[in-house]
Amino acid sequence: VLAAGSEDLKVDIALSAGAVVFGRIVDSAGLPVRDCYVAACASQMLPNGSPGTFWCAGSVASDGRFRIEGLAFGPDRGDGVHVFLPWQMLVRAPGMGTRTLALPTNALEHGAFDVGDIVLLPQGLLEGRLLDGEGQPIARAEITASGVARDFGRLLPSAQFPWATLTVN
Repeated sequence: VLAAGSEDLKVDIALSAGAVVFGRIVDSAGLPVRDCYVAACASQMLPNGSPGTFWCAGSVASDGRFRIEGLAFGPDRGDGVHVFLPWQMLVRAPGMGTRTLALPTNALEHGAFDVGDIVLLPQGLLEGRLLDGEGQPIARAEITASGVARDFGRLLPSAQFPWATLTVN
């Protein structure tokens, strides 16, 4: 807390380099996917009780190699800001299914983390008919699919995410 109107107000701000996540985006044949978007996102509660979201977009080269720079990390100092953030990656490309991956919380402590190849598959379509118990179509029902992608936790030490749900309202 600095006193208002003080003539000798001085603030030192310590900056540190963020970590880097890198790898390669390929299709199911192992060919590079060039036209894609890659980013990392982390959310946490801030000391004032409000949620904070950190978003870092990356760059993708013509050979499918990508880099996301400036990811915050560090030891928990008890201030609610300097903590190992739970980063997640998002990869999207036209005509391809979206991939999300959870990064290990300590993956960035050495400054860089190689996620290897991320394979994007062709976009899929789920379709069908919703019938009641007597085989009659149900109109205007809301159908929601949710769950966790099969490989969402593949980079985590021992995490398994085998569940997915489909609900009808």
